Amino acid sequence: MISACTPGAPPVSVASSPPAPPHGADPMTTSTVTRSVPLTEATGAESAYTLDVEIVQSPLSATSLLARIEENGNGVDPAADCRQRLIARARRLGANALYIEPVAPDSAACAARAYQVRRFTSEQRSALQAWSDELAVWLVMRWEIPSSISDRDRMKLCVVYQFDVNRRMEIIFVRKEPIRSSGNARFDESARALLEKTMTERVSLPSPPNVITRGGGFLTVRVPLVGGRDAHCG
Repeated sequence: MISACTPGAPPVSVASSPPAPPHGADPMTTSTVTRSVPLTEATGAESAYTLDVEIVQSPLSATSLLARIEENGNGVDPAADCRQRLIARARRLGANALYIEPVAPDSAACAARAYQVRRFTSEQRSALQAWSDELAVWLVMRWEIPSSISDRDRMKLCVVYQFDVNRRMEIIFVRKEPIRSSGNARFDESARALLEKTMTERVSLPSPPNVITRGGGFLTVRVPLVGGRDAHCG
């Protein structure tokens, strides 16, 4: 997850992924959930993909999924043993990120989703910060917040949505539910309407620097849309 901040606003998060599925595909396979634990940054001669397996706290993009794996634990602590077996399987698959699915505390069985995720270099991170600032401002300028929401309430609201863009920087998929709701349904719906209108009209978002998209061009973007300077998305 890459984060960059706009003045007075929470960060915009961006995750790079391999080419996205065709527009109109089943949302269950194209929807993406950005990890809450950032992956280690690649450096120097390290490959953008091949580092050790890192445990993430939520499912990642379906386009980065290598396999769903299942194991059974043994010994004194079957749950811990099962976890280690999952990690070992993920390494053999060439995965560098692993989401372990929740199970009952006394269960000896476990399952996980193994991913291969591209990591950003420090150069790309710097470029993303500047682009994220521009993207957040661009979206807010085109947003019509319902007038039925008072200015006092609006200033405190923030909703976080996630969407995918193609190489032309056109939105091709908007996640149905917000990553984080503002608590105000009208505010959330207006934000989603903004993203869906941008997608329907095939309007290109501000283009990121080439250093960001040189790995494929498709991006999964998680962006907070804020109603004012008092909004908090943490």
